[in-house]
Amino acid sequence: MANAYIICTTPRSGSTLLCRMLRTTGIAGVPASLFFGTSLAEWRRRMALAPSDASPTVQLRDIMAAAHALGKGDTAVFALRQQWHSFAFLQAQLALLLPAAQTDLVRLTSVFGPLRFIYLTRADKVSQAVSYLLAQQTGLWHRNADGTELERTAAPQLPTYSYEAIAAAVAKLTEWNQNWQAWFNLQGVAPFTVTYETLADAPQAQIRDILEQLNLPPQVADSVEPDVARIDDPRSQEWVERFRRDGGVAP
Repeated sequence: MANAYIICTTPRSGSTLLCRMLRTTGIAGVPASLFFGTSLAEWRRRMALAPSDASPTVQLRDIMAAAHALGKGDTAVFALRQQWHSFAFLQAQLALLLPAAQTDLVRLTSVFGPLRFIYLTRADKVSQAVSYLLAQQTGLWHRNADGTELERTAAPQLPTYSYEAIAAAVAKLTEWNQNWQAWFNLQGVAPFTVTYETLADAPQAQIRDILEQLNLPPQVADSVEPDVARIDDPRSQEWVERFRRDGGVAP
């Protein structure tokens, strides 16, 4: 049985669907973005810890303990979702907490136990970039399986197409994925790779594969149904096609 795992990803790669299905298995921890943001105060709020004036090192001990408990839930496995754009701050805080450790992998393992890494990526970077921009502009990030809103960060507003904005998002998302791959190589990590496309097409099969990678009973996945719907916005495909007509291509 795996002690811990981290889902390493970038926005609009299907991580919410993946995390919710893994949580629903009841045996694979509670993967969530516990270390989203770039301040200890924000981390404390996300983990329902009271504000503190203690030193950063003392606070980090409390935060890591709380994160470990939240990531395990009622299971024996710790789980974490980590987006690249907030990973540098986590790296820096772990270096502060464990100054004698020589690598990120040693620090992560020291805090969370023996780790497996799941690399969740999206092959179609143009579609990913369009989805990212639409979510930012409309404020709607996810829907439940029944079509109701699951996550909204801003009031509804009409999105505006921009070739330049999509191109910039494609470049950013590509760079973040390249950064994950470089980090894996530097740390000597061989992640288990899952793509958005395979997850969307066969979610239960992907959960089975991940449970097998974690040495957990794969058959548990057979009773887990997806509870997150694709956001079927006609503008998504229109923007993808328009971007490509305008000469845009993904690296």
